[in-house]
Amino acid sequence: NTLPMMRNESRQRTLAIELAFVVAATVVAALLRLLRLTDIPPGLQGDESWMGLEAQRILATGQIGAWSPTGWGQPAGTFYWVAFLFKLLPNDNFTLRASMALLGTLTVPAFYYFASSLYGRRVAVIATIFLAFSYWHIHYSRTAFSLVALPLFECLTLLVLAKGLKTFRTAYILPAGILFGLGAYTYRGFAYFALVLLAVGLWMLLWERQRRGWLATRGALFVGTSLLVAVPILIFFVTRPNDVLG
Repeated sequence: NTLPMMRNESRQRTLAIELAFVVAATVVAALLRLLRLTDIPPGLQGDESWMGLEAQRILATGQIGAWSPTGWGQPAGTFYWVAFLFKLLPNDNFTLRASMALLGTLTVPAFYYFASSLYGRRVAVIATIFLAFSYWHIHYSRTAFSLVALPLFECLTLLVLAKGLKTFRTAYILPAGILFGLGAYTYRGFAYFALVLLAVGLWMLLWERQRRGWLATRGALFVGTSLLVAVPILIFFVTRPNDVLG
């Protein structure tokens, strides 16, 4: 009985250390992304202003659809997130930028658990430190650009999907599909993430023959769920392609 108890204590200690690291990394990331948010970078860029204006339009009208023509056109998902915060917090520049800074901060723990599930804790720790202090990620987290929302949904999708593929549990596939579908509402660059994920899926079907049937059925469930979630924006793509391709 002593050996299992020692193993359990060791595992609990490891999990406690892991949690402490994730909390510390998230706090540091939050400080780097939120302190002096309205001063650095100075002023509001045009796309930032449009995000605030579109959020105000959502509050005034209730909804603006799945796509916004602002900034040469982009998915409107992040505008609804900003509108939600505008209802709870002061309608000012800090809240506007903080909406994306919060998503950028949440990306750090999401990235850690995704990297840990695939590559182990050591790699995840090093990679998470790089992300927390990443200049490009800090910069875009501190500006109200919708693109910083995309890495968060990428990490969440890959985290849940990886757990499903490692444990053979179908219960993970459905939420992974939902997260993937929601990612379509974040930023135009989502299309590249979708292409890469499709290529990886086809590669797995080609090479992992022993569980090809399981992968095919679960892959269909994943794709079907994501398409269902993305129906509003897909309808816009089909009915108004020039507004997207332009």
